[in-house]
Amino acid sequence: MPFFVGQAGGLKRQLASQVAGLAAVTIAAVALVGWWAELPVLSSWVPGFANMKPVTALCLTALGLALVHPGKNSRFVFAAGLPVAIVAALDLSQALFAVELGIDRWLVPPHAAAEPEAASFRVINGMPLALVLVGGSFALSRFEGHRFTAATLAGIACVMAVFALFTYSTGIHSLIGPPSITPPALPSAAGVLCAAGGIILRVGAMPVFRKARPLWQLQIMIGCAIVAPLLLFGVYAGSRVADAQLIQVREDLMTEARALSADVDREIIGEIEILRALAASPSLREGNFAEFQRQAEAPLAMRQSGNIVLIDGNMKQLVNTLVPFGTPLEKAPVSQPVEMAFASGKPQITGLFIGSVTKKHVFAIIVPVRIDGENRYALARLANEHALAPLVAAQALPSGWHPVVSDAAHRIIAWSEQDAFIGKELPPGQRHGAGSGLFDFNDSEGRPALGASTRSELTGWQSSVWAPAALLEAPVRALRWTIGLTASA
Repeated sequence: MPFFVGQAGGLKRQLASQVAGLAAVTIAAVALVGWWAELPVLSSWVPGFANMKPVTALCLTALGLALVHPGKNSRFVFAAGLPVAIVAALDLSQALFAVELGIDRWLVPPHAAAEPEAASFRVINGMPLALVLVGGSFALSRFEGHRFTAATLAGIACVMAVFALFTYSTGIHSLIGPPSITPPALPSAAGVLCAAGGIILRVGAMPVFRKARPLWQLQIMIGCAIVAPLLLFGVYAGSRVADAQLIQVREDLMTEARALSADVDREIIGEIEILRALAASPSLREGNFAEFQRQAEAPLAMRQSGNIVLIDGNMKQLVNTLVPFGTPLEKAPVSQPVEMAFASGKPQITGLFIGSVTKKHVFAIIVPVRIDGENRYALARLANEHALAPLVAAQALPSGWHPVVSDAAHRIIAWSEQDAFIGKELPPGQRHGAGSGLFDFNDSEGRPALGASTRSELTGWQSSVWAPAALLEAPVRALRWTIGLTASA
């Protein structure tokens, strides 16, 4: 009678194991459908939560199908468990060591696998490690002498999955920290719990716990029970430190971009104040343009670059400090900004254009001259292509970081390295919309890079600071290698 009772209990546990495997397959299949059908809620379950990664769905599908298979000692068990452990380990290496394998992009449409902002920085959570344990456990469950170890590994994975679900049920996920440090996706945690639970049930259906265990196995299990939590806590703490460093790098990029933009604005405001001081000159009200030219040449003596132009309402140049007074002059080359200055009574700042006299790239700062209640003239300060070079060169940036200033038409006004880029259009990947933000792109050498930009309300120009991703990630990668080697030791 006890034999039949034990046999019936074993059959129930095997059936329950198959049900758990079917649940894992269903969760994974729904997530993959969500990726292909562009329905994120199917792979996250709750809008705004993390999505199950395609590689996680693939691993859970393989484990679930193997659990549904009724055979106990089939080679299919080993053939499913070992590859899952290897794939999960590779996925973990992407996060831990910033190794780009692109596994997820092989499983879903390219546009669906687009990564979030600053995606060159990886995020570590417990599910890849849990899948490594589950895959190893399933592979070991084929061997009678290692089923106790298999059950233990699956139990650790169950604890990790339950803890992940606990973070959501208690609301702890909202307290974890910055966006780059996220808990596992709800479907991932549920799928891993089903797969690990199914393995425990499958092993429990076998006569593994009826045998006396050697003392050395118990000692190993006690050691694992003590060391494993400490090891997991160390990896988690190390990953938090690494992520904090990455967040700091991103904040530093954004801070430097804002500082560059503020320096450029201060330079432009200084030029506007000089023009306003000149606009108050009595010689203008008296129509003594020869005297005014001598006054306008004074602030240019120290700068030794650019020129000042006086323009009337008909867009005619009355004074140009580049040529002697009385030289015939053409009409103003930037009539639209001048007309806007006349109409609005406010200073205007142009983008780059070719100067009519110098035939080189310049930008203009235009200030209206108000006399007797009307905007009678416009003063324009034309700054040449080297005007902002000293300002950009003075930025105290780390080695390998590059500041760039471009106008509203994405033409480069100032570049950290070569004057040959002045006047060229900014590459599409480095163009950013209104406001401030971080962006990923590939530099001129095809290397992944991360940049931060901000747009000035005064000039409409974009100030950016960027650096190769490999350079930014180098300290964090070294830290992650240290964590990995320490853990393996």
